[in-house]
Amino acid sequence: MPITQELEEEGFTSENIAENIATKDGVIIYEVLVKYSPEAYFNQSFVYPLEKIINVGAFGNIRKDGGITIQHLGVDLDAIEGTPIYAVNSGKVVLVEKLTVYGDTIIIDHGLGIYSLYLHLSEFKVIEGQMLKRKELIGLSGNTGWSVGPHLHLSIKVNGVSVDPLKFIKIVDEFLK
Repeated sequence: MPITQELEEEGFTSENIAENIATKDGVIIYEVLVKYSPEAYFNQSFVYPLEKIINVGAFGNIRKDGGITIQHLGVDLDAIEGTPIYAVNSGKVVLVEKLTVYGDTIIIDHGLGIYSLYLHLSEFKVIEGQMLKRKELIGLSGNTGWSVGPHLHLSIKVNGVSVDPLKFIKIVDEFLK
């Protein structure tokens, strides 16, 4: 589990990261994701949230430190601090919050149980309740929370299940053609 000296100085340890996910940040996100919007807010294919996609942290990786194990349920995309982040599709902003481990986080409800999550941002450009169009600017990439360098962590959840976001976007795009 990567923890830099800077993160250690901020008080991050493998133990308190795992505890935070189980009791705080993870609970906040779970409470958002259990809600189901029966309508689709989108009518087009999904798009990538960045102009350039460079995968620097694969979906599903296992991160271990001693007895602590955390699975990476998203993908880390290379992005220097301040890179524009775009909504992967139309939807409703359901969370805009500064979280301890996940950093500055935005969650968009696309309807039908599909959510996109954007973590470690440096700046928010949306507010909760805002309706968004596909490719609309939502924030800027950053290095907030448990992060060893600037990037975008993107997750996609479908009915509460984490799916590989890059494969999801590609498959849905192919299906809708």
